[in-house]
Amino acid sequence: MMKWGGGAFALHIVEAIEMNTERMPLYARLSDGASLPLSRRLIRYEKLTLPFAALTDWVGKGFQRNGIKVVESEFVPMSLAPKFSERFPFEPEPLSAFRPVDGRALTRLIGQAKKRGGFAEASHVIAEELHRLERPRAYHCMIRHLLESMLRIANLAPLHAERARELGVRSPRLLCDYLLWSHLPLLSQGARIDVEASKIQARGIPFLWQDLPPIAPTEAIYPV
Repeated sequence: MMKWGGGAFALHIVEAIEMNTERMPLYARLSDGASLPLSRRLIRYEKLTLPFAALTDWVGKGFQRNGIKVVESEFVPMSLAPKFSERFPFEPEPLSAFRPVDGRALTRLIGQAKKRGGFAEASHVIAEELHRLERPRAYHCMIRHLLESMLRIANLAPLHAERARELGVRSPRLLCDYLLWSHLPLLSQGARIDVEASKIQARGIPFLWQDLPPIAPTEAIYPV
């Protein structure tokens, strides 16, 4: 892995670029080249995201120096992703089981929930959508990944705010808002990626399914 001295968000992106670059020719061989355009697009998107991730890390470090683990705790290492395999560890559902997600409708749904009831309402709606997308297992990998990330952000936000109150330091509420809102424009893009990936996944190739780390809804990041 390339040396990296930045924060958790940028490191997450750097590791994703490295993983996708390493696995790109492997998937190309398995899919007779069908995966190449999508792999290249994913890597391009990740490289475009890197400067924004580094800036977000820089803002987050100001809070981290005061004991608030915002940004540091929202992004998980790519090492948690499954090891590469040529086939799914289960029989993937037929392509007929795949139903595209309406990314725009999902964006509106979560955005309205956040405006209506803050992080708590957004968390509830996101969790419901994740439950709805549990099946079929082989598809909707990118949307699920984005929703898992948003759920973690929404659940950690009040923990960060409470910790800031305990320590008597500035609340990271606006940064938490930014982290959640910045995911919303990605949902439509993620839905389109899932449509294209579904044709590869239906062939039994675990493209994306094994390239995205699971993200826990929350964890005890502060002492109780």
